Amino acid sequence: MDEEGAGGAVEQAPAAPDARGREERRERALGVWTSVVVLVLAATAFLVFVAQNTDEVAVEWTVWSVGVSLAAVVFGSMLLGAVGALAAVTAWRLRRHRRLREREELRRLRGGG
Repeated sequence: MDEEGAGGAVEQAPAAPDARGREERRERALGVWTSVVVLVLAATAFLVFVAQNTDEVAVEWTVWSVGVSLAAVVFGSMLLGAVGALAAVTAWRLRRHRRLREREELRRLRGGG
């Protein structure tokens, strides 16, 4: 119901959320819960992997050698691979962005836009 405020203005009651808004919130909540479940499953799988791979292995490179658990070696290798992939993708995207910017500047200088 509308009520007249102190300054003579009409105040309206807050509108009830429509069905579309409820559906969007439901989808967002489902996405969050899906992410939580996937994260818990991945963490559990990682902990099982670490628990099953506690054997120590020798890692040798050039002049040094160190004993490390197998899980640490696999995890470290995975981390190095992810960092390398991220660096490669970042370099590719920066190069592509620079080419697109140069192309847009060329188009602008030629009077095409």
